[in-house]
Amino acid sequence: MNTIYLSMLLGNFMTVLLVLSYALHYKDRMINLYIIGKSIECLGFLVAFIRGGVHPFVPIGIGNTLLIAGASCENLAMLSIAGYSSQRLRNIFIIGGIFAVILFNTAFFLGANTSQRIALMSFITIAIVSLSTVKFLADPKASALRKMVGFLYLFVIVGLSLRLYDALRSADFHYFLTSTMFQAIAFLSLSLNQILGTVGFVLIAKEIADRELVSAATTDNLTKILNRRSFRQHAEAALAHCSRSHEPLSFAIMDLDHFKEINDTYGHLAGDEALVSFTKKVSSMIRPYDIFSRFGGEEFALLLPGLPSDAAFRVLERIRKAVESSRFISEKQEKPITVSIGLVSCSAMDISDLDTLYSKADALLYKAKSEGRNRVAVSEASL
Repeated sequence: MNTIYLSMLLGNFMTVLLVLSYALHYKDRMINLYIIGKSIECLGFLVAFIRGGVHPFVPIGIGNTLLIAGASCENLAMLSIAGYSSQRLRNIFIIGGIFAVILFNTAFFLGANTSQRIALMSFITIAIVSLSTVKFLADPKASALRKMVGFLYLFVIVGLSLRLYDALRSADFHYFLTSTMFQAIAFLSLSLNQILGTVGFVLIAKEIADRELVSAATTDNLTKILNRRSFRQHAEAALAHCSRSHEPLSFAIMDLDHFKEINDTYGHLAGDEALVSFTKKVSSMIRPYDIFSRFGGEEFALLLPGLPSDAAFRVLERIRKAVESSRFISEKQEKPITVSIGLVSCSAMDISDLDTLYSKADALLYKAKSEGRNRVAVSEASL
């Protein structure tokens, strides 16, 4: 047992050093929580390792209290870094951890024997790990990496369940100091979780960082829709698809009218709010596969694959009327915000490159502006 305690102590200590090294380059409070959890577990195994010559409450009561607290912090950090954090989840770990500590120490002071304490500690650890296991394995959108972490936790649950069963069927303390299949599986699962669980935590943190990097490179920071560069990539693929499948398409440039006046009257924060609200309004009125982008400032682009001129015009007219009737800033907004739109449509035989579509739509947008704004200017001419 001393060898096991020492190996778990050193393993957790090296884990803390490794994650600390990673945290120097990737700042996140959940990483700090994970480090705190692993450090508390180190203390728990240290107390268990130096148990000789002290009152039994020190290695048993205090030691297991530290292990429960450390495991709770570790699993809460794992779930939080993966995006499953919520106040309810934090309350479950805090209240559940406190209850588990009270339950274990009450059992100790009431004279629970070694078998009963091992069974109870195994059950508590299973309960803590089960939350992470269920979240990772039950989430249909979880990545392959998160599924693997979930299966690792499931292996830990299996190992601890076997040890729980072993503890309930044996009252001999010395039995738990011998090598058995159940003992081996239990401590192997804990050792693997100690090593691979940390690897999984760091990789999930990196997965999220990579996703944020991709999002920053492809979406507009304010409105969270495609930026101009990403729009071009998606639009060119849609153009090629429509050409191959002999489908029509429509392309529109939209520009909020007198947007400078909005900023001057209500302030730039209100202007940003109007842009975000406008984006949400349009997004709710188009199809999932339509391609919507902010080109810059108050100018937006919308590609409608498969829609001919008349159908696209109806869609954009609904958008125009919805914008005109909305209050994007507040109920005190003095006049409605309107949008001018230049729409160009083409058949499969006439599909041209994106730059040509843009120049035609931009000319129509200028026409809509010059004719009084708050309208859709459309051309059915072949490109």
